Amino acid sequence: MRKGCAIILFVLVAAILFGAGFHVGRGAVHMVAYTVHVNDTIRLSADVDTAAILQQYFTKKVYNDPIIKTEYIEVHLTDTVYMNGLLGRTVSYSFRFPEYKHSFSAGVMGGYRSLKLMAAYRHKRIEFIGDYDLIDKSCNVGAKYYLFRW
Repeated sequence: MRKGCAIILFVLVAAILFGAGFHVGRGAVHMVAYTVHVNDTIRLSADVDTAAILQQYFTKKVYNDPIIKTEYIEVHLTDTVYMNGLLGRTVSYSFRFPEYKHSFSAGVMGGYRSLKLMAAYRHKRIEFIGDYDLIDKSCNVGAKYYLFRW
């Protein structure tokens, strides 16, 4: 009974607050009319070459803008404009993965009666590897050289 009364009271208070806010908010907005004057006639004191203006108007122009240019990614935006309108838009990008000369790796390998903790250090194409077997209590070291990359 108390829970039902509390819910009804909550809904009633929410409806009153919503109505009061809606009524107050409606009066807070005022429309203001602005007058805009447009003058179409432009008077120039110099001689105007109408043929040059028309030639530029009917010429297709291509604009290439670099948007992002960092060490690993480049993004270019190419717009084609014809008769003061956008005729085409193209986005092109190129991405290069960074090539690291040094790396460190760690791993775990398990098998039948074997559980090894491994670590490796790589400098360019040479990698030095070491592991420790937790079951046999033995360690191994090694090195490898990368012959091919693709």
